[in-house]
Amino acid sequence: NTVLGPLRPTFLALTVAVQISAWSVAYSRPWQWAPTALSTALASFLSLLPEIIMIRTNWRQQQPLKKIKVEKPTLDNVKCDVYSVRLGTMGCASCVSTVSGV
Repeated sequence: NTVLGPLRPTFLALTVAVQISAWSVAYSRPWQWAPTALSTALASFLSLLPEIIMIRTNWRQQQPLKKIKVEKPTLDNVKCDVYSVRLGTMGCASCVSTVSGV
């Protein structure tokens, strides 16, 4: 994310330019509309994947935490605490999503 992150706007602009070019060729050829639409859908999904992961992570963090059942230890002098942690950002939306799912 630190290496490719700053280049993302350039790659998105290039993706849009390539899709416009593909549609300008396919527009007059109806048999190419389906493959071009599929490539546009795939490019759009992959381009917006970081935002989709961020929305999913934020939605999961708004859900109530699941209660964890902990069996009482057999020794009387042992104390057991259960902690729940909510994560902010780690610099990578995919990392936050993965760690939040643990």
